[in-house]
Amino acid sequence: MNRLTKIAQAATPGTAVQLRANAYGSSGIRSFLRAVLAMANASVEGPRYIIVGADCDNAGRKSFNAVDADDFSGKPSYQALANEYIEPPLRIRYQPVSVDGKKIGVFEIGDCQDRPYMMRIDYSETLRRGDAYIRANDSAMKMGPRHMGNLFARKFRDSVSAGDI
Repeated sequence: MNRLTKIAQAATPGTAVQLRANAYGSSGIRSFLRAVLAMANASVEGPRYIIVGADCDNAGRKSFNAVDADDFSGKPSYQALANEYIEPPLRIRYQPVSVDGKKIGVFEIGDCQDRPYMMRIDYSETLRRGDAYIRANDSAMKMGPRHMGNLFARKFRDSVSAGDI
C-alpha cells in the first residue's frame, strides 16, 4: 500500500487535509484555485492534501466515490492552472490511488515555504488578482490585511537572523 493510499484512508478534514466528494473538472476551476490557495497558505508544516472522491459525514464515517479516469488525463491540467493563476509558484501533484476498490484522486501540495500565495491574474469577477485564501480548521476564508501582515512578518522574521540586524 503506497503512502498516498494510506493518507487517503486515514485522513480526516482539517487544516492540512480537505475532502471533496467529486472531481473539480472544467466547471470547478474556481473552486480548485480557491482550495489550492487556502491549502498553500495554511499554517501547517509539510505537504497538504486535497482528497477527491472522499466524503465524511457528521459522525466521522468516511465514504469513497470513484473519480472518472478522464479527470487524470490532464483536461484540465491542474498543475498548469496553478502555474497560470497562482503566485509564487508552488508544487502540486495529482495522482490516482485505489481505496476500497475505487479509484480516487489525491492532490499533494508541496511544503509551502513562500507564503502568502495569491492570485497572479484574474480568473473571474469573484476570483481576482491579489485574492488570497487561508485554510483554518476545515474551511477556507478570504485573507484580510491582518492575515497578510502576519504572513509577511513571519516571512521577514524567518529570513533575517538577529545577528544580521
